[in-house]
Amino acid sequence: MPMKEGIRGFFRGVWIPLWSISAVRATSFSIYTKSRHFLASNTSIKQSTLPLTALSGLLSGLPAGFIISMASAPFELIKINRQLEFQIALNRGLVYRDLGTVGTGREIMRKHGGRVTGLYTGLRLHMMRDSLGTGLYFCIYDSLKYLTRSNPNHNLNKLPPQLSAFFGGAFAGIGSWFLVYPVDVVKIVVQQRMLSELSPKSPKEILVHLVRGSNPDLPPRPLLIGIGKLYRGLGVSASRSTLAHGLMWTLYETMMARIEEEHNDSLNHGLSRVV
Repeated sequence: MPMKEGIRGFFRGVWIPLWSISAVRATSFSIYTKSRHFLASNTSIKQSTLPLTALSGLLSGLPAGFIISMASAPFELIKINRQLEFQIALNRGLVYRDLGTVGTGREIMRKHGGRVTGLYTGLRLHMMRDSLGTGLYFCIYDSLKYLTRSNPNHNLNKLPPQLSAFFGGAFAGIGSWFLVYPVDVVKIVVQQRMLSELSPKSPKEILVHLVRGSNPDLPPRPLLIGIGKLYRGLGVSASRSTLAHGLMWTLYETMMARIEEEHNDSLNHGLSRVV
């Protein structure tokens, strides 16, 4: 595709994540923080041991992923359509029309009788991916943070805070993405078939075809090779997650520490004036 479209083809659909990523990240962190505070205040699930820390992160991340998936699902579907629309038109022998982001959303709705529900094709898989992925993400990060920052008996607690945050974010991004990647692959195939106006298939059918093969005249693929098919492209996603999430958590922890320091200085200054 890039050979036919030029460099621009590599950036097809880039505006959707640029618009949505900041809002999604901010909302996710906010819901996670409030959920973690609720658990600590109303249950016995407190970040006092490694197992409880992992459970707290998982249970706090699940609702965050569930809620943001409701808002992000239409944007991701439009992004996928934007990335595929040139190839779809080429395969059908049609003249390609660049409808833009808004126009693409309207076209998807038009194909579904003008209903907004058309933008939520594959929603259940999207919600499953985001809920599990976000829960596992915070579970891994909080566990690593406990080992490197909160547990005085562990050797890793000697790591500098910024380095601890970077590695925690990197491993959280890679680990959570690895565990939910097969769900994402199936979701994308479901949405691709809908956008290409192919006959729909259930997620179970798609999963079986990906793992065992879709040609009935050939013997099924060996199971390990089939499972490997579910992880095609993971290397690119993992590389992106390593840097992006590592830097994100480094910046987040640095800013939070600075805010807390300034808040404490303000309180101490106020007390000194009273005295």
